Amino acid sequence: MNFLCQKQISIVTSIPGTTRDVIEKHLDIGGYPVILLDTAGLRSTTSDIIETEGIDRARTELTHSDLTLILIAFTPELIQDFKSHLNTYIHDVLNLEEDVDSILTETSKQASTSLHLEDKRYLIVINKLDLATPELQVELCDRTKSYSNVVAVSCKLGYHMDRLLECMQNQLTLLCGQLNQPTLSFTQARHAAHLHSTVRHLSEYLALSGSGREFDLTLAAQELRLAARGLGSITGDVRIEEVLDVIFSQFCIGK
Repeated sequence: MNFLCQKQISIVTSIPGTTRDVIEKHLDIGGYPVILLDTAGLRSTTSDIIETEGIDRARTELTHSDLTLILIAFTPELIQDFKSHLNTYIHDVLNLEEDVDSILTETSKQASTSLHLEDKRYLIVINKLDLATPELQVELCDRTKSYSNVVAVSCKLGYHMDRLLECMQNQLTLLCGQLNQPTLSFTQARHAAHLHSTVRHLSEYLALSGSGREFDLTLAAQELRLAARGLGSITGDVRIEEVLDVIFSQFCIGK
């Protein structure tokens, strides 16, 4: 957090559980507007009730984040069996359901852009690289170079922090698209409100039409009209007549 913000935002000490509250900061990373959250470090057990509350809040934010930076301190054991060590950490400490293979991204697959809205992105950040000997640093690099979303750094000495920013920007590009190309991106609160409205009306339409029994076609058409209106508030006018022509063409309507 402090490096990315270029100022002392979070208190950093060698004492576990220093960070308790969720600290939020708005940043621009490579042209992408980002809401950065610094949370309590996750531990499987603690007797401190205040730290426990901080961990609960961190887990809540973890489920809502689009890009999660998983910060792991360097240890020699990490080199011996990187995937096994990471797998234990994400399951026993982070309580993630994902398999380690679904979190790690192979370099050969980095260019994939077949993301869905529910997809989450992870960036594995191995910190305290300054504790490793030059030989261990080289070995760690060899073990992790096949993964595009793993970066080893030293926040203390500034090792490879430019690489961290590059990795973050790559992940943001996968999530949001290229900045110099037209993409569908929702960045305002009103966009979210209109999208929620659209989804709500579409759900009402599906509930009516998929009930398996006769339903009021007028009410169903109205739900589609309202859904189209919400979507049009974001993208521009949606021709209601075209939507209704498709719907009414599926039904035999008599007078």
